[in-house]
Amino acid sequence: MARLLQGEVGSGKTIIALITLLCTALENKQGILLAPTEVLAEQHFINLCELVHASIEFGNNDNVRVFTLNNKIKIALLTGSLNQKVKEKTRLMIVNNEVDIIIGTHALLQDKISKNFSGLIVIDEQQRFGVDQRNLLLKRNPIPNMLAMSATPIPRTLNMTLYGDLSLSTIKTMPNRKRDVKTKWMRISQFEEIEFSMEKELKNGSQVFYVCPHIDTSEKIEVSSVTQEFEKLCKSRLSKYKIELLHGRMKIDAKQNIMEKLRKGIIDILVTTPIIEVGVDVPNATLVVINSAERFGISQLHQLRGRVGRGDKKSKCIIVSSEETNELTTQRLTAVVKSNDGFKLSEEDLKIRGPGEI
Repeated sequence: MARLLQGEVGSGKTIIALITLLCTALENKQGILLAPTEVLAEQHFINLCELVHASIEFGNNDNVRVFTLNNKIKIALLTGSLNQKVKEKTRLMIVNNEVDIIIGTHALLQDKISKNFSGLIVIDEQQRFGVDQRNLLLKRNPIPNMLAMSATPIPRTLNMTLYGDLSLSTIKTMPNRKRDVKTKWMRISQFEEIEFSMEKELKNGSQVFYVCPHIDTSEKIEVSSVTQEFEKLCKSRLSKYKIELLHGRMKIDAKQNIMEKLRKGIIDILVTTPIIEVGVDVPNATLVVINSAERFGISQLHQLRGRVGRGDKKSKCIIVSSEETNELTTQRLTAVVKSNDGFKLSEEDLKIRGPGEI
């Protein structure tokens, strides 16, 4: 199999990945799930372990879980920020065929480990991996099955040019509970109004994502940073709520701890960088505020918006930009406000930016 699976944000690609990985494990072959970022790899690891009720095996590290399905199946997480000892132990387990499903970043493409993969390779957010990385996989002998997944569809004709070597499948339907997320475009000067909208959701017992493009403030560009906005919210009228900070520089266990608290509903407002862009599934989150929206592309805005609307409650997205925006930014943000359809948006994106050089 060499197949590209396209599906709207929240259409159920993770479940398909899990089923194919389980089928591979039942055939006593290793399956690997590649994610573009550590946060997403960790997220997939936590999600998959919850879905199959995997538990930590006695004496094992936190990054290896086990569950039973006909026979014992082991899932392992391997990312760059795990400590050296844990990494070495996990690599050894992979090479000795003691692990059935491996989840990680492109660190998994390292020669000494990846020679071993024989069953299936699932690539999440395929558009974030380079052609060279994909070619590395095709040099394996035998060539593993490959399932590439993408939530940000490039229009079909362009797709066939770029991924002509892949069969293409599209998930056209959404889960019944999926509702369109109402999107509103506001300016920085309307902070009080944004604050009021956040409070309204919080009073209803919902959770809120508050996204900023950068970790720290910069003198060169005027753009909102998580550290600055976190302090601002902690001093605002929302200070009585539980506000937490999440960004890529944090240690893996700190990130996992925050994601755990978020899922359990302990955190009311999560101030975060775009690392939550993919794979984060919190049904109780009903509002996402995206600051400095002019800094994001259409597909990224659409992805971030997809973090809400995953439960039964009506959900909203507020995109916040600077007071003045140029013509292209205006077109881009207007497109996101008008449509919840990833295919339509990608075609709009193509019209605005042109196809580039292929």
